[in-house]
Amino acid sequence: AVVSTQSTGAVKYYKGGVEIEMIRTAHHHLDLNGMCTKWILFSLSFMTMLFGAIFVVLGVYLGTSASYYETYFGTKTFPVSTILMALGGATILISIIGCCGSVSHSLLLILSHTVLSGILFITAISILATVIVFGQELDSQVETSAKAQLVYYKNPNYEDVTTAVDTIQRELECCGVANGPIDWSNGRRYSFATYWISKRSKDTPDSCCVEETIDCGADMAVKDIEKDTVWTQGCKNVLVEKLKEQLVLLRVVAGLGIALPFLGTVGSFYLRKFLTDNSDVFYE
Repeated sequence: AVVSTQSTGAVKYYKGGVEIEMIRTAHHHLDLNGMCTKWILFSLSFMTMLFGAIFVVLGVYLGTSASYYETYFGTKTFPVSTILMALGGATILISIIGCCGSVSHSLLLILSHTVLSGILFITAISILATVIVFGQELDSQVETSAKAQLVYYKNPNYEDVTTAVDTIQRELECCGVANGPIDWSNGRRYSFATYWISKRSKDTPDSCCVEETIDCGADMAVKDIEKDTVWTQGCKNVLVEKLKEQLVLLRVVAGLGIALPFLGTVGSFYLRKFLTDNSDVFYE
């Protein structure tokens, strides 16, 4: 009688009370179509890995410059940097699996690449749909979030908000939210910078000034503005334009994230089929 067990490519059986172990090896024979599929998959995986590295670099760059904007909005309204880094990291890992699988003819690695590429494909579609929906509501979300944060401007307990608002007004050369300097006064029925207005209801922050000096914003929220004294454009419009630029970038990323994983999934599926259909098993 022969009793056999199979483990990690080895077959053990007992004959005459003696244990005999044989190594199972599979030799794959690929025709021209199979070879083309193999190297196409390797090329796609390598190209996808490069794109993944670019996504990570872009994410890190945007992340290092986004802290003030996140504070200004009171939350990560749309964490583009985080999405880029996460998507890039996952793409690199999946691409490495695809490269190794195509070169080594490992059915396990190729199957893993097929499944993970499919997951990445579905994720990219979800991201693209979210970006489209968010872009349609961008204007109102920016204004609502900014007004909610400006309530705390110059409040000693919210110094991070003060720093964020001043930094954005300086860098973007803007003042207030939607209506310019008048947003810092109590002359409108929807006044929202309540702490600031309770102290200096006629002034804009000095960060609104074209040439910033101490108290350069005095009375600038209520008087007719002279040329080149304070920025007259509200920050909302400038911020919306900047966010739209990031959303365009994210659409491109999501588009590539749809195309490349789809091609990778198809390629790895067919390569695995070729390897399975054209393999001989030997025991030695």
